Order: sequence, then structure tokens, then C-alpha cells
Amino acid sequence: METLYNELENLIKESNETYFRLNNLVYEEEQNSPENFESSKLSKLKFNRWQFIHDYAEEVSNFILNNINQISKKELPLFDLVPYIVWNIIPEKSIIIIRKI
Repeated sequence: METLYNELENLIKESNETYFRLNNLVYEEEQNSPENFESSKLSKLKFNRWQFIHDYAEEVSNFILNNINQISKKELPLFDLVPYIVWNIIPEKSIIIIRKI
């Protein structure tokens, strides 16, 4: 049986891997584009990254809200692995819950 800690760890690990991959795709395309020019491919890659950041924030928020009664201090260090840009999008309600724990 998967523990809450393992479930959160997997969520964050998999999401961070995807976020890292999307960032690399954007970076590579930026390096291949002329300066001050944004190709449609680059725009699409940036949009995909933006959408993923919002989806990731929603997943973390849903995890917090769905497990509010089970989350303990032992799970809290895992939240440090969530990128700052994602934390900026997580609803304040979820952040307040984490601070209370």
C-alpha cells in the first residue's frame, strides 16, 4: 500500500521531471531562434509549459485539499521540491492549510 508520503513524492517527482523537460524544450528552441523573434513553435512550447505549470499547481492544491486530514509534518519537506513558479499559482487556501500543519 502506497503511503501518503510516497504518493506525494511520486506526484512531485513526476511533475518536476515534466517541468524540467518542458523548460529544456523552450530553452533549446530559444537557442535556435533569431534574437527578438518568437516562432510559432516557440510560442506553442511556452504555452505548453505555462499550461503545465497551472495543471501542476492544481494537482498539488487538490492533493492538499483531498488529504487535509492525513497530511502531517512528515510530508511537509516534500513541498520544498515544488518549483517556486508553481507555488505562486497554488490557491491561497491550500497554502494556508500547509502553514497550519
